[in-house]
Amino acid sequence: MQTPIVPQLPRTHHRSFAGCLAGCFGRVLGALVLGSLLVLALYVVIAPWGFFLGGQFHPLAYWQGWGTMHGPGGDYAVFMRMFPRLGGRSTLSLSGPSVRGSGIICSPHGERYSLTLRGTFLRRGIGTNTDGEAMSLSLSQPLNFLNTNSSTRLEVSFRGAWKNPDLVLNDAGSMVRTFNPDGTWVPGDRYKRPLGEPIPLTLHPGSGSDFDAACAAVKK
Repeated sequence: MQTPIVPQLPRTHHRSFAGCLAGCFGRVLGALVLGSLLVLALYVVIAPWGFFLGGQFHPLAYWQGWGTMHGPGGDYAVFMRMFPRLGGRSTLSLSGPSVRGSGIICSPHGERYSLTLRGTFLRRGIGTNTDGEAMSLSLSQPLNFLNTNSSTRLEVSFRGAWKNPDLVLNDAGSMVRTFNPDGTWVPGDRYKRPLGEPIPLTLHPGSGSDFDAACAAVKK
């Protein structure tokens, strides 16, 4: 019996598909690199201070650090990563330039809350030396689609100033609005709870692994 002949796709088609895939990937990668370089170029022009936060040069124009604070129910570990915010209402307000980024609060029970960071320098016209410059910062959960969780989302405010290489802050009394005396989160309307005494927090330059160790250390 004669063996049936199975048609095969010409090898040139295989080569063409592989070449197209490699070319598409290369173009996407090139676009990402170009976009990143353009953003860094904007930082150089608009926010050169972003490369020198904490008194040291950062080639990617961001700063990150961690610290611990004694709040309701025990100790909390806090991590913040920030970089210049380009555009937006806060950048054009009467306050100084703005930052954005991310942060994590680790509670005494080991819960980790991943949050959005927003902040503003309190003085306009800052230079590349931000030592002594005052800042206002907040860590919060994102707003929902209808913005109905503005007062019930987890949000903690901070005030302070750079004392290079550290960022020396306090919570402006907001921790007791957000966390119960046993260290659990209060999901209700925080504005119905009174502010407490300011709790100090000093952020030291460090990595995510440094924060992970601090989070493990504060856990009861």
